[in-house]
Amino acid sequence: MLEPIVGSVELRKHTADEPTGGLRPRSASIIINNYNYGQFVGQAIESALEQTHPAQVIAVDDGSTDGSREIIARFDSRVLPIFKPNGGQGSAMNEGFAKATGDIVLFLDSDDLLNTNAVSSLLSQWQPDTVLAQYPLKIVDRDGTTVLGIHPDPPSSLSQGDVRVELLKTGSFGVNVTSGLAFSRLAMASVMPMPADEFWDAADGYLVRAAGFIGHVQRLDEPLGSYRKHDQNNSAMFATAGGLSEGLRKKIRWTQRELNVTRRFALKHRLEVESDLGEHNPDYIGYRLFLLLIDPASHPIPGDRRFDLLRRYVTARWHSPWPRKRRGIAIGVAVAAALGPAPMAVTLLRWFNDQKSRPRWLRAFTRRSRRPSLS
Repeated sequence: MLEPIVGSVELRKHTADEPTGGLRPRSASIIINNYNYGQFVGQAIESALEQTHPAQVIAVDDGSTDGSREIIARFDSRVLPIFKPNGGQGSAMNEGFAKATGDIVLFLDSDDLLNTNAVSSLLSQWQPDTVLAQYPLKIVDRDGTTVLGIHPDPPSSLSQGDVRVELLKTGSFGVNVTSGLAFSRLAMASVMPMPADEFWDAADGYLVRAAGFIGHVQRLDEPLGSYRKHDQNNSAMFATAGGLSEGLRKKIRWTQRELNVTRRFALKHRLEVESDLGEHNPDYIGYRLFLLLIDPASHPIPGDRRFDLLRRYVTARWHSPWPRKRRGIAIGVAVAAALGPAPMAVTLLRWFNDQKSRPRWLRAFTRRSRRPSLS
């Protein structure tokens, strides 16, 4: 039986002779990649060591200069340490993966945490054809003590099953951040190591697309870890030294790189991508729209126009899996920003992504409609 047709290419079902694992896993490896997060890495390691089902714990330090290595060394033989020169997140993940022995591999960012039942839940629920399993994360404050929300909201927005149709159309699918992902080691061995020079940061963009072309994605609805929200998150648009403008350019660069990866894997698997790959992705369109509004001189895509982007954003966002009220708020923010001056766009985008920045009346209005974004 053939899968749905995309373009002129019929998608074969993933079959048993493809590297999808095949058997229920019995062991796990947790790879913690760290760079200058000495204030957090010890807690990340402790959360990996406290699993109710023991796992191999690998801590890869990517040339930190802040004392992280001394903290990692204190765990002695309970952790396999890898100390390497600074080469970026992709290189750290490559080296950790090369030493992993577990049937499944979890990549944990060193500022995040795992629940004690994360490994046991994954092992007990893992399906034979799963290559990538993903699960929600609690959003916690810098101290890791106060729960601010959940990501994604709702958890059902995480994709599952055969995601190739989504990938071939948009270059992406509903996927979590690094600490909310687990991979079949056997399956991922066919696509690792990743090109480290290309994926200096946001290396999960490579991992999830590679996995999506190999086999099935499985969603678990129970939060199995915590995403720590602080002022140094690399994924945060407002945390870059260049401010919001640089943060949006970074998001655009990451998305374009992910689109290129999708094209390469599609070619490898002899599949066709949509000619306008990525142009139905509301996040990508939104990054471009807001950058054009606040800093048109640095906008990297010459053909973009304000109201064309707005029209496409409204359409794409309305058809996204977000709750209806949140979709409505996002569209309202985009429309107001497009019609107003640049400072208004900055303010609105900050309000939308950072609940602490919102005036009291807006916090009261949105408290029940959505939780903080990771954007």
